[in-house]
Amino acid sequence: MARFSGAIYLGPPRGYGKSGATKMYVAIHNTANDATPKAEANYAMNRTDSVSSHFYADPVTVVQSLDTSLDAWHAGSRTGNSRAIAWELVGGNAWTEAYWRKVIDRIAPVLAQVCKVHGITPQFLTTAQARDGKTTGFVTHNDMRIAWGGTTHTDPGPNFPKAYLVEAVKRAMAVDAPTEVIPPVKPAPVPTPVPKPAPAPSTDWTVKLIMSLPTLRVGAKGQVVKNVQGLLNAHGYRLTVDGDFGPATDKAVEAFQRARRLTPDGVVGPATYTALIVR
Repeated sequence: MARFSGAIYLGPPRGYGKSGATKMYVAIHNTANDATPKAEANYAMNRTDSVSSHFYADPVTVVQSLDTSLDAWHAGSRTGNSRAIAWELVGGNAWTEAYWRKVIDRIAPVLAQVCKVHGITPQFLTTAQARDGKTTGFVTHNDMRIAWGGTTHTDPGPNFPKAYLVEAVKRAMAVDAPTEVIPPVKPAPVPTPVPKPAPAPSTDWTVKLIMSLPTLRVGAKGQVVKNVQGLLNAHGYRLTVDGDFGPATDKAVEAFQRARRLTPDGVVGPATYTALIVR
């Protein structure tokens, strides 16, 4: 559930829906009484007509009553209930603009967060914009009555300062998420390469010997083949030391390579020489 900074949570109300519809509008109502936001939220949890709202507010307190992804039952129309996030502001249609400005000053930081989360533009919509189903923005209960029907309510009344609400929310949105200035990253200095010292000459005679030996495979002949046959015999194989790298020698080489976990390819190279001589 999305919780918003600056609002306390007291809910959920008894009646609400789960249409999953994208929220496109912020709906402004008044409560037509002077009960506190907490009292209104408590009443919503028990009222038998199931009327509900996402938020209740006055100049001091903002109460969140319902997750803004769910549907409050506040508008009288399917569009308003499923698409609008409802704000019930404590007061009546005849209450003064000065009072409403105090309420707006309190709700603007919270409403700015709601707009950001749901991608709602802070602007009051015309009837045509409300009906087009494409334009996001703010509507009053009276605006919903005209655009979508389903109610006779005309709140929040003629003294409610729409332009003041829009500007307050815009300011709060700008303050709430200032543009992050990222300083340019200085490239890391390129270290001066340190020449690697030449490897010291090896003093291991076996390394010199192995690196100087020719690679042998089937068909090879000569003294080096005799040497390999003698080494294989020293490891338990029974070859005729004749200097001919034939099938028997090939079979013995592969068996030796498998025993020493080398690739059993029958080719005597540095790895096989090392295993024969050193191990």
